[in-house]
Amino acid sequence: TKDPKEIFANLTYFAVYEWDPKLKTYVTAKELEPGKGYWVFVLEDVNVTIRGIPFCEYNLTLEQGWNLIGLHAEWTKTVQTYLKGVKDEWAYLVQYNNYIKFEVDQPPDIQLGGFASLDEGDDMVPGLGFWLFLRQPGSIAAAP
Repeated sequence: TKDPKEIFANLTYFAVYEWDPKLKTYVTAKELEPGKGYWVFVLEDVNVTIRGIPFCEYNLTLEQGWNLIGLHAEWTKTVQTYLKGVKDEWAYLVQYNNYIKFEVDQPPDIQLGGFASLDEGDDMVPGLGFWLFLRQPGSIAAAP
């Protein structure tokens, strides 16, 4: 299912928003689509298991200006690889970082609501959200 009400049915409260690049505002997401980015608000820490038939590829249509996208993949992909369909149209790619990571014998890595600009050789990580600015409309054709 693509319906957030079904995906998050076991939660006491949630809200899912997507960016509408034509209206230039957030709107309530009615269905979740591969490759799009979303803000999901929950009241408690949760793990969500999504079951269904896997898909092989998708085509994501993007508007001129800012688009909120995600990376549907099992592994990281370089910016150059993922954005090859809009290689001449994209101007900025910004990753939103909001996490706390602890590793043995390492200082904690704490990123609370920061942004990082990405270049062609940088990696995009599955599960993170990205703001992509296009000079003109385009599309991304991708496989997981």
